[in-house]
Amino acid sequence: MLSDLIKKILKRLAWVGSLYVQPLTIFRWMGVLVYRTISYKNFSPIHFRPEAQGPMDDQKPPSIHHNHFWSVTLPSDLVMSHVLVISGGLADCSGNVFDPLTGKLISGATHKYRYKVKRAYIPRPRRVYLHVENLSGEVAIFTASNQHIYWHWLLDVIPRLIMLEEMGKKPQSLYIQTKFPFQHEMLGYMGLPSNLKFIDCEKYPMIAASTLLVPCHQIMEGREFPEWVYKGLRKKFLPFSKSGQGSSSGRVYISRAGASQRRISNEEKLLPILRDYGFHVVRLEELTFGEQVGLFSNLEVVVAPNGSGLANLVFCSKGTIVIEIFPQVPQALNSMDLTFNFDYNYRLSRSLDLNYYCVSGGDEHVNVSKVGDYSLMAEDLVRTLELTKISRLK
Repeated sequence: MLSDLIKKILKRLAWVGSLYVQPLTIFRWMGVLVYRTISYKNFSPIHFRPEAQGPMDDQKPPSIHHNHFWSVTLPSDLVMSHVLVISGGLADCSGNVFDPLTGKLISGATHKYRYKVKRAYIPRPRRVYLHVENLSGEVAIFTASNQHIYWHWLLDVIPRLIMLEEMGKKPQSLYIQTKFPFQHEMLGYMGLPSNLKFIDCEKYPMIAASTLLVPCHQIMEGREFPEWVYKGLRKKFLPFSKSGQGSSSGRVYISRAGASQRRISNEEKLLPILRDYGFHVVRLEELTFGEQVGLFSNLEVVVAPNGSGLANLVFCSKGTIVIEIFPQVPQALNSMDLTFNFDYNYRLSRSLDLNYYCVSGGDEHVNVSKVGDYSLMAEDLVRTLELTKISRLK
């Protein structure tokens, strides 16, 4: 408790001090790096297909609810599709990149999962760092605040490797997280040079390097999925697809029963209905990445609660039917940005020509949390399956 109080006091003092002194100077004095921003445009960005993330239209997906709970996300003003080369730059394990001269956070190079406040972006709370690891040579930065989440690792982080490869950039080292099995497996399939050095961001929470190479890409709110991203991922990983759990009918229900949040609380009551339609129940955490690629590449229909596993839609074939189940969240919450990521998988499905449907869970209890468990009424599941015009198998 005392250490938390000291950190809070240090942060407050650092914030006030940064009004008069450069943030990097404050950091060297106090070990607190205050977030003040400078645009990536000040660092001569090398653009990479900047036209690839055009604004999405306002078309809503088909649903038995007539989309009363759906709100179209406003497109982000920023499109991250460029590379920066920064001499003496600083970066941290959460996706932040800093100007070495001023210590300011470089907007448009920092990969942060952000809140919105009146359409303006603010970063998450500041963190305290007490050590900077100094590295020589050219280091490519692949950290992100959401790198531990399968969806964002596959669609936000891995494409940055593809970006550098297509641009012919060959850094000496990668500053990256390699904590989880899915990260190791994907990196193993990327065909990276054997002499490439991996710098573990868990071991070194902040680094400075002679040269930082910063590939900047992120799936932005309200914008199309870049074609180069989904085509690049399919080209890289489809050859490594493996057979595993599946269904002879090509119909799969993705269960989140083993997850810590957003589980379907009455799932056992829904499974008999799904089995009548020929669905096989799968838990993705029991599959390797290669098996997940193989599973999704052979699907006819997938039903799943909102979750990271639906990043694998990128491996589906054109025409695959997708039914995504959401908590019952009032539409008004969209204006507070608590549901702004609801349309990610819809936008991905649109880009891939998949047939996407959605259904809102919940009964008499309204779930106002993005992380709580929720139920789905059996009749709503049946009506949604009928809406897709798929038939029962028995």
